[in-house]
This record gives sequence, C-alpha cells and structure tokens, in this order.
Amino acid sequence: MKKRIIYFSVLFVVIIAMIIGTSWVYRRKIYTTKDIATYTKKEKDLYLMPDYNDALMVFPDSINDNMVVNDYYRIKAKQGFTTVGFHKVLDITYSSDAYNSEIQRLEDWRREYRYNNTQGSAGFLYDENNFEYPAFVAAYNCLLGYEYALILGNYRILYVYIEAIHKGESPLLDEQLPKNYFENNLSIDGFCYSIYHNQYMWEYDNP
Repeated sequence: MKKRIIYFSVLFVVIIAMIIGTSWVYRRKIYTTKDIATYTKKEKDLYLMPDYNDALMVFPDSINDNMVVNDYYRIKAKQGFTTVGFHKVLDITYSSDAYNSEIQRLEDWRREYRYNNTQGSAGFLYDENNFEYPAFVAAYNCLLGYEYALILGNYRILYVYIEAIHKGESPLLDEQLPKNYFENNLSIDGFCYSIYHNQYMWEYDNP
C-alpha cells in the first residue's frame, strides 16, 4: 500500500512538473533586437504575411549619412519555437534635401498589377484618417499586418511594421499606432489595404 502511495505521489509530481514546464515553454515571449547594424528591409520573420518576404517596401533601402537614427528595433513574439508576431520600427530624422527626396519616393512609389485580364498600378496610400499623423500606407489591417510611414514633422519619419503584436508589447506611443489598433488587430473585418502580392486578389509584377 505504501509503495502504491509513493508511486502515485511521484507520478502526480511528475505530471504537475510536465504541465508547468510545457506552460513555460509555450507561453508568449518577447525578443527584442536594437542593433542598427542588422538593419535591412528584407525580412524572413513575418508570420501571417509570407508575401512580405521580398521586402518591406515602405522602409528605406539603407541607412546613410543624411539620416539620424532616433530609434530602431525588431521585436519577435514567440510561443515555443514558433514566431507568432513581428514588429519593426525605424525612426529617422533627415537632412532637408534627403527628407524631400524621401517624401518624393513615398509619393511616387508604384507597383504594377494584373487582375482578371486588366492591369494597372498601386502605390502607397496617403492616409490622414486612420492615423494621428499623415501616413503613407503599404498595408493596413491585412491579415493582422500593418506597414506604414508616419510623417511626424521637423524632417522626421517613423517607419513601422506591426503584425499580431499586442498594444502593451509595442514601445510605440498610442498615437504612433493605427487608430483603434488593438480592436482592429483582433479581426480582419473592415477596411483593408495592401500593395503586396496576394494570390486571392492581385497578381503583382516584381517591383
């Protein structure tokens, strides 16, 4: 009888330890990188939008001497070994001439598409309604992904990609996120915009 009690006691402890261990391994964890030397507009860590893997188009190609980097970070939310959310921010203050060139790039950027035997082009959406600041938008509420450049004034532009990240996990101020971000992030209903390839919508040529 004693042996049986000891056996079941040990078994109970092992089961509890396994439950606690599994819960710890699979709880949501946040990993942050701030090394600007790692900057690239190419990304392979995007979870819900695999078609973004060619590049995040709204972001600048590289960092140069005409830019002052105010902040930069990449955040991955992981559960176990799986990436379940991704966030990237680049905060730049430009020289006057470089700022004007960058605004021109954002205004002029276009991508050709074909759809049902028709063709045309799509560019970044200039949006003053869904953000506190004027924004050039590459993706909005598209499978929980947002990509945009906020025009903050004084030659400063904030580039943001955010996908399936909870509000409290982002260091951004509320006014730097899309309006009602948390509510929109729970659903793909409502307004959606994307310049990216989507096999169910537009078939894009390479940019």
